[in-house]
Amino acid sequence: MLWQRPSPIPSAAKIRRVDGLSCRAVALTFDDGPSPEQTPRLLDMLAKAGASATFFVIGRHAARYPGLVKRIVGEGHRVGSHSWSHPQTTTLQSADEELLHTHEVLKQIIGTDPTLFRPPYGIETGPLADAAAAKGYRTVLWSLDTKDWRDHDPAKLSEMVGERSRRGDIVLMHDIHATTVDAVPDMLRRLAYRGVRCVTVERLLAPDQNYDSRTRANPNP
Repeated sequence: MLWQRPSPIPSAAKIRRVDGLSCRAVALTFDDGPSPEQTPRLLDMLAKAGASATFFVIGRHAARYPGLVKRIVGEGHRVGSHSWSHPQTTTLQSADEELLHTHEVLKQIIGTDPTLFRPPYGIETGPLADAAAAKGYRTVLWSLDTKDWRDHDPAKLSEMVGERSRRGDIVLMHDIHATTVDAVPDMLRRLAYRGVRCVTVERLLAPDQNYDSRTRANPNP
């Protein structure tokens, strides 16, 4: 099957953070899902706080849990590709297959072409990264790495993001870890107290638009 280039194509640039925002806003991003155990909990928490996020999903997980992907998009969040199987190394042919399979599954589920890509392990060079750029994806990296895969400490994670994030940051987390999801309610309260909005990556990349919502401090998540 021939590859159909994603449309619209915003840019092939690599994004780590967005500078020059007049509004206090960050993009919370979650990798490696969707998880049938953790993603629904996370979505409930985001909804109660009026916060938006971006989910970089693994294609084979999206294919297994299409209802969760539909719920993510239906609740105002955004979905990007994180490859089909999260390989550390790949050939050019398998890189194309990783992207194509994921693209087809996501388009079938959400009805539109995914345009955002996050490389597994943040590997910026090699066949997979090159193929994504050639096919028109905007590669989204991060400016704040929580290392939540290593430090399973909700209090530490909440303090890191809630107190130390800066406007324009793109925050890396994973919605496959229960401890990460456990940290989210207090994290969102801290951000709301500082007047920081949680928006999607696409929203962060549109600084000329008005932000018409504010993350709410929710004492009873």
